[in-house]
Amino acid sequence: MTDLHAPVAGPSHPYRSGSFLSGERNHPTGHVEVRLPVFTVSATPYRLTLSTPLLQDAHVNRYTFEEQYATFQTRGYTQEPSGAGFVGDAHALAAAGGDSVFNQRASDRKRKALAVFAQVVAAGDEAAGDGDGGAVVHMAKPLADHSELTPEQREYIAWHNARRDARRKKPAEEAGGTAAGGAAPLVDEEAEPDTGREKSHFHGASETNYAGDSWIAAPKDKKRTGDECFLPKRWVHTYAGHTKGVSAIRFFPGTGHLLLSAGLDNKVKIWDVFGSGKLLRTYMGHNKGVKDVWFTNDGTRFVSSSYDNDIKLWDTETGKVVQAVTAGKVANCVRLHPHADKQHTLLAGLSDRRVGQWDLRTGDMTQEYDQHLAAVNCLAFIDEGRRFVSSSDDKALRVWEFGIPVTIKLVADPGMHSQPQLACHPTAPWLAAQSLDNSVVVYSTKERFKLNAKKQFRGHSVAGYACALSFSWDGRFMASGDGDGKLFVWDWKTGRILRTLKCHDQVTIGCEWHPLEVSKLATCSWDGSIKLWD
Repeated sequence: MTDLHAPVAGPSHPYRSGSFLSGERNHPTGHVEVRLPVFTVSATPYRLTLSTPLLQDAHVNRYTFEEQYATFQTRGYTQEPSGAGFVGDAHALAAAGGDSVFNQRASDRKRKALAVFAQVVAAGDEAAGDGDGGAVVHMAKPLADHSELTPEQREYIAWHNARRDARRKKPAEEAGGTAAGGAAPLVDEEAEPDTGREKSHFHGASETNYAGDSWIAAPKDKKRTGDECFLPKRWVHTYAGHTKGVSAIRFFPGTGHLLLSAGLDNKVKIWDVFGSGKLLRTYMGHNKGVKDVWFTNDGTRFVSSSYDNDIKLWDTETGKVVQAVTAGKVANCVRLHPHADKQHTLLAGLSDRRVGQWDLRTGDMTQEYDQHLAAVNCLAFIDEGRRFVSSSDDKALRVWEFGIPVTIKLVADPGMHSQPQLACHPTAPWLAAQSLDNSVVVYSTKERFKLNAKKQFRGHSVAGYACALSFSWDGRFMASGDGDGKLFVWDWKTGRILRTLKCHDQVTIGCEWHPLEVSKLATCSWDGSIKLWD
């Protein structure tokens, strides 16, 4: 202990006084002091005049040093530390006008790049004319070549052009209405009207089958073949189409013949499960990544929330937006009331600690629950829709009476961790919560909402990730992803890990048991893939 508090022995650093943190740096790895010949620059044309070499002592910040260092390495000249002159190649200095590489304009860079490209092409043509086998120049395809675009991309380009033209005409119409004489502005009557940014593209061969049924109609020959579920064993299919991560997946209610996915590429996609396994429809209407999706009870509509603060109600069959509301903040989760007569009621957990309630028939906010202290992550209806539970980053659960913005039960403890995902047991009054201490805790949802301290599920690693939970339809198994791309399946009664599957290269953020099949389960990941297991 005496040695730790003893004074520092040895010679002192020449540029540090008192503490090792007080030294000044003019280079990323230390202090540089150089003796350079100083030049002064006269007016145009540029002339360098050598003056008496002096020892230049100056503190140079990191950005300035990197700027001048890169300029000298690239162009052969740089500015003297005192700012009074330049050193290096006078011809390069005159040609560039004294600009550094950091200050070069985009137009200059483009012009020089085109000049270099022209020189390369000329050199290639000259070499080809000599017949000696000169350099081969590969010309890139023009950006305006639309010959290899997909139908979805062509539709988006046409929509974007129509929207741009409509925006350009709107100021002209306003100006024409107020002009002297009231002359009507010129309007292109054949132009497509601006119908908004929401678009949808159907990828199947036909939206109806031979009998005239819609493509979202459930197959009539698919029925539940057993009374209990079994563990998935193998990977049977991959749904590839999202260009970025997938944040949530939902099976079509009741039958599961379609799979809905929310992507961080701003799109919602729906896939065929029983048939070809291909993409059926893409819904485009958000400006940023889609956070969550949720079906109505009959599956004819669904709700999507995005990082652009918008919540949209879509028609599943046609791809049209029925209603759109702006939450003002990001809706981390969206849930529709489970009762058939309240399917127009939407709850959304917002990032500004509120739970918002909307009537989707009018688009009005009808209630606000604002007693949390941080962002609300997940919602779950219990007690047949009479109550619901909300989890938040404030490491607390709150139980609410539906429609009454007063907490009836607060579950908080100094030892609790944040619980970003909730899932209700399908056959018993239990609520499972994904805890960020790498465990799943269970609460009783009876009249007295309380923690079941004896029932916990461990073994996975979810610290820092809001990995979703899912139950099999018979309640025997519970599944969860983890941060290493694995899927864990537990026995609900004993809490033992029954199966571990390596599913994805990145975090397995979502999993969903099939509502009809006895052993099918889907997973999604931030690597952009969706996989089906059986």
